[in-house]
Amino acid sequence: MSSCTIFPLLSSLIANGKTAVVVIEKRGDVEVRSLIADGVLIVGDFRHLAYYKEALQAGRVRKDFEDGYVIATRYDPAIPLVVVGSGLISRKIVETAQASGFAVVYVTDSPLPPKDVLTAKLEELGNVVNERTAVVVANEGGREYDIDAVDTALKKGAWYVALMASRRRAQDSIRELLRRGHKLDDLRKRLRSPAGLDIGTASPGEIAVSILAEIIGLKNGASFRPMVEVRSPFEGL
Repeated sequence: MSSCTIFPLLSSLIANGKTAVVVIEKRGDVEVRSLIADGVLIVGDFRHLAYYKEALQAGRVRKDFEDGYVIATRYDPAIPLVVVGSGLISRKIVETAQASGFAVVYVTDSPLPPKDVLTAKLEELGNVVNERTAVVVANEGGREYDIDAVDTALKKGAWYVALMASRRRAQDSIRELLRRGHKLDDLRKRLRSPAGLDIGTASPGEIAVSILAEIIGLKNGASFRPMVEVRSPFEGL
């Protein structure tokens, strides 16, 4: 059971306020993944139900065996996020998003993705993205498949689509998207490039915070004003 099968279902569950458990069992070269919600196996192996209650209580459970391991992870209602990339910035986005409670899938050609994150192959992207998903394409310097990833995310109806790119590369990407049939007005509304908020970012970690803050703010209909202006303790003093 691959992540491309599990993630759309997981995305739908958590986007609708459900808590779910993903169980990953690896024995030798064989990996099996299961999705469980409300004590019911959605997809996967019925034996994985044994880890459900423990994962609900602990958040994450790992069992090691001579020939492999089982990891059961609880996913609370969260923003589903797909990150496409292969460099340090995409990795920082994944790590920061995980720490912030996002449900993350990493679409990467990196041989060493962060531990315990659902991964998918590039050709599986169309099965991973849906209208509840936020998508960030973050390949430092760009890859040939970046435009395909953005094209797929837009066509699949992802509510947030961001492309990390220089101004020139972003313009080239927009021209190619227009050639592929996208409308300029639609791209103006839906494509976030440059990605993130203007907070004076410099490091990969700061860039990750900037992008994730934009996603959270848009999802929650935030004002993007400083909190001291929104809810100031100085008013009335």
